[in-house]
Amino acid sequence: MTTLLHWREPLWLLLALLPMAGWWLPVSRKGAPLFAQFADHHLLPYLLHGRQRTRHAYGYFVLAWLCATLAVAGPFLLEEETSGQQRQAVDIALVVDISPSMAVADLSPSRLQRAQWKIGELMAQLDRYPLDQ
Repeated sequence: MTTLLHWREPLWLLLALLPMAGWWLPVSRKGAPLFAQFADHHLLPYLLHGRQRTRHAYGYFVLAWLCATLAVAGPFLLEEETSGQQRQAVDIALVVDISPSMAVADLSPSRLQRAQWKIGELMAQLDRYPLDQ
């Protein structure tokens, strides 16, 4: 059985490119910040003093952005059966509440009837059936 990584919404991964655009945007072609053309040259060292701290903050922002982008894209593992392998039977037990609250008529049909339908749908997917139903 092989396990493959798939994405529910792979187009969301394009959002991972946005921090790169934000990194290139504030820097001009010469490598100097864009605001350098508006400030006096003798004041630039005071403006650029906190750049190291800003780089760390930007790095943390990019890391958080990438984690959020990956989460939104919805990764999931899909197990595919290889030829020659069969599914193993799984033992499951279902517990259903049969108290009077399940007979409340807030939904049509009753909650108990809906639970029976869901159990029937689940049993149709199983490899084997119980002896007593």
